Amino acid sequence: MRRTQRGAFAIVVLAALASFGCPKKHKPPFMSRLWLGPTNGCSLLKEGALACWGDNVGGQLADGTTNARPTPAKVSIDKPDELALGTRHACGLFAGGEARCWGQGRPGGPSPVLVSSAPLSASAIVAHGDRTCAIASSSRELRCWGSLADAPFVPAMVRGVQVSAVALTDYTVCAAVEQPREVRCFGFGESSPSTKTILSGIEVASLAGGGSHFCALLRDGSVRCWGRNESGQLGDGTSTDSSEPVLVHGVENVATVAAGNRHTCARLKTNVVACWGDNRFHQLSDGTTASRAHPGMIPGLNSVLELASAGDASCARLADGGIRCWGKNDLGQLGDGTLRDHDVPMPIKW
Repeated sequence: MRRTQRGAFAIVVLAALASFGCPKKHKPPFMSRLWLGPTNGCSLLKEGALACWGDNVGGQLADGTTNARPTPAKVSIDKPDELALGTRHACGLFAGGEARCWGQGRPGGPSPVLVSSAPLSASAIVAHGDRTCAIASSSRELRCWGSLADAPFVPAMVRGVQVSAVALTDYTVCAAVEQPREVRCFGFGESSPSTKTILSGIEVASLAGGGSHFCALLRDGSVRCWGRNESGQLGDGTSTDSSEPVLVHGVENVATVAAGNRHTCARLKTNVVACWGDNRFHQLSDGTTASRAHPGMIPGLNSVLELASAGDASCARLADGGIRCWGKNDLGQLGDGTLRDHDVPMPIKW
């Protein structure tokens, strides 16, 4: 009887020690939105909180500091409907479509400030480098502003056209004009998008801008790209620059197109991802660092609901609420707690 009691006591002690030595596995939060900039990223949690990670030298993480964060941290700003992440600033659309920006160039600190003379209600906002553009939800007019380091947040209106989509590169703005159906591009700072008509008579679903190239997702699910092509980022099987849109070979039924500096990715309607272009930082996740001028699937990445590319990295939000990122990670932009580049999609770490 005494041995039985001793045995039972030993089992209880071992169970207690095991419970102390093996803490419960932390379950990451469910993320309902994803945004990626060239050096940082943000996600919207299911309960409505915003969490951001990566570089913070301009205060773009809105956490009251300029300290980089290699893992996500919640920030104390209102729930945004949309975000646009630049290199050292960020802008968001809040209740009623109100545009606010924070980070480098915002006098007084990293707290969001109202964009002067912005559309009373904006339906879309994009950022690249230190520049930002927004589309007014009622008039569909385009307003752009920057450089944030040298100028106040006073947008210039692009007059005379209604647009449905806009994208930026280092020096150029391209907008999908509703009537007539065409894509027009112009240099930043110009007041009229009349410099060059790129696509005409074709219905554009969305636009994406990289370092020096653009891509248009058409309503038929195909993708056409133009601009620099030294790394094959146009996806036409060559490395020849093109001022005219070229068809991306090897992808169809595309749902989303996203562009980084010199690479491009597409989410197909089957919720898988294909990438092409520069691969120096494993942007193509194919086990090499060789650039590729045609699309290739990202192995093992399925159930993708949202895709974002910027700089030399990409991230995907999955149906289970998780986010996985790959590519360059020198500033913690992959959110996994390290500063190591990754050649396979890695979950962000909480």
